[in-house]
Amino acid sequence: MKRIWIFIVCGIFFLGCGSRPAQEAKKDSPQVSSDFFQEGVDDLKDGHLEEAIVNLTKAIVQNPGDTEAHFVLGRLHMNLGRYEDALRHLTAVTQFQPDNGEAYLLLAGCYDLLGKKEEAIENVQNAVEIFRQEQDAQNFTKALTILQALTNEDASNDVSGGQSR
Repeated sequence: MKRIWIFIVCGIFFLGCGSRPAQEAKKDSPQVSSDFFQEGVDDLKDGHLEEAIVNLTKAIVQNPGDTEAHFVLGRLHMNLGRYEDALRHLTAVTQFQPDNGEAYLLLAGCYDLLGKKEEAIENVQNAVEIFRQEQDAQNFTKALTILQALTNEDASNDVSGGQSR
């Protein structure tokens, strides 16, 4: 299961899977927040990850509702293995944008990597429903595949646990 999450996180991180609402919300952010956000993105592109974290955090301090900064920070922390920090930022995205399926998928990945299967399944289920409502077939299929893998993993653990006695 970990391989699936690594593949998804890397794909989202490198391809930039920001949702339409996140991009629209960014346009409304104050100029100062926007400047910090852009500096953070530039740092990220240059491979200066810690500087990117500092600038993206400054963007959020200036505008706590900057969902795009939260989203990018969540992805970055997840890629760095800082799952608790990723959870904090990705949860903020879902609080401001409850219809952001990508954020729910990343939350599920964090929870799964932390060994919290129930929370992972719950967040993937949220993503599946959002993508179904948006008629986003590609992301719906991806989320459904992850959900099936998580639930099959639980079922196989139940079966193997019963046989090992």
